[in-house]
Amino acid sequence: MKTETPCVTWDFFVLCVETYHSRETTLLHTSALAKLTATSATYWETKRVMGIGPKYTEKLGEFWYTLKDVQDWLEDNVFAKRGVGDD
Repeated sequence: MKTETPCVTWDFFVLCVETYHSRETTLLHTSALAKLTATSATYWETKRVMGIGPKYTEKLGEFWYTLKDVQDWLEDNVFAKRGVGDD
């Protein structure tokens, strides 16, 4: 099984810049989060079910993440573990 590692795509970067002042209220659906981080929706669903993913909210049976929570989670759980220059 291939291990997925989220990355910052250009679209994710642009979204972060354009919504910086509203990142606490900008909601991302699981499918959009997967596309923006070059991962699968299953990756994020697994993290959510295991309780090790970013904070989320459930609305009408769908799961949503704030941009801020995703940015914080990526920084703490993905990029910090890689270290500087580990590309």
